[in-house]
Amino acid sequence: MRFLKPSALALFLTTLFSLPLYAAGEVRIVYEKGSRFQEITLDGIQSRLTHAKAFALGDDAAFNNCDGGGVAVLIAIGKPSLDRAMAACKETPVVFSLVSAPRLGDIKSHSNVTGVSFDLSFRLFLAEFQKILKPGARIGFIYSSPENEFLATEIDYVESEFNFTGIRLHAESRDELGAKIQQLMEKDKVSAIWVLPDPLYNQAIFRKLADLCAEKGVLLVTNFEVLVSDAGAAIALAPSYFDTGVQTAEVAQKVLEGTPPFDISYQRPRTSGVYLNLPLFERLKINLPNDLRYKEKVTTLLNEAQDLQKAGQVQQALPKFREVLRYDKKNTTAHYFINSIESKNHYNTALKRINAGNKIGAIGLLIASSPFLPEARTRLTSLRAELRGQVPGIFRRGVAQFRGKKYRDTINTMNLVLMIEPTHHEAQLYKEKAEKRAKAVSAIR
Repeated sequence: MRFLKPSALALFLTTLFSLPLYAAGEVRIVYEKGSRFQEITLDGIQSRLTHAKAFALGDDAAFNNCDGGGVAVLIAIGKPSLDRAMAACKETPVVFSLVSAPRLGDIKSHSNVTGVSFDLSFRLFLAEFQKILKPGARIGFIYSSPENEFLATEIDYVESEFNFTGIRLHAESRDELGAKIQQLMEKDKVSAIWVLPDPLYNQAIFRKLADLCAEKGVLLVTNFEVLVSDAGAAIALAPSYFDTGVQTAEVAQKVLEGTPPFDISYQRPRTSGVYLNLPLFERLKINLPNDLRYKEKVTTLLNEAQDLQKAGQVQQALPKFREVLRYDKKNTTAHYFINSIESKNHYNTALKRINAGNKIGAIGLLIASSPFLPEARTRLTSLRAELRGQVPGIFRRGVAQFRGKKYRDTINTMNLVLMIEPTHHEAQLYKEKAEKRAKAVSAIR
């Protein structure tokens, strides 16, 4: 039996490219093209697994020769992709992402499958509810499917930790829905109704429920941000899709290093985006704490910036990503996209310098952009090979500068040698000596 293990949040820059890929074969990613959530998750995966090949779900080539040794790991985003992957890959490791309730159903019978679910921990929701609901408040659930019954039971284990009470009602059909809602509002006196993605609900029913909840002062809660913007829900918490992609890539990296999928527990998304119906909270006279407003602002800015980036308007996206860091300095999504956009700018500038004959002036820009752009890494390798013949002369110039006690010049010259030939031991030694002497001279002055 699998048990959920907590996963520590680490900034992606500290581990980018630090994990070697030991398994032979391709890393493939299958996703539903046109799904905004899945495409953002794909970005997160590819930010770590830069050589992974992405395939749209309808492309049968994604599953060709899956168990023939040509595929090291297949990453499936969403349940339809996972179903195809499990049918095609009986031995090859499969890592899923954005799949609801993976511990329920036949997924657990596949020992070659692990991954990151769609479902957020109730603890993330209840931690936010503590900021807007009174202690002892009741939260209602109405559901029909076994998956949602399985998910809703989690509140039984965490409600006392947050001083809330969960009221869970099962409905066989939509005909029972009205009576169940009336029971929650009038008898159980709930402060919030949490709508899980269930066959009971369609858009029309959800809108009516949203209107009723607003009239009664009950907060309508959901996992889908579109139900806040388009259907009137009060609050939504959804996975931070880019970070969920990073998390999925981390699971895949463990598999590539040799850990069997069965030994890696299913994980839940570790971070969430917050979506608030601000006019509704104002109308209900519910005060929102600043940190919740900041989270909502970060979520909104990230969505706007990612949509601009997807549309190719990267220079318009850049200031929005930077604004995110005003509210959340450690936001991994914003840091990644800022670095990616700036790296593309560096790479383009490097190419212009090379075309103008200034290869020395291009190498630093290629080094700066290579962690994010495969094409920059390729061009850096070839440029180093072209410039290697100049290393002895540059090194001799640095030695002469050192002997002439021009220590700052020595440091710059030896840095240039190391940019061209990173393993040049003597240049490293001279650089270190020059740094020590420059520091000593500065102290005397």
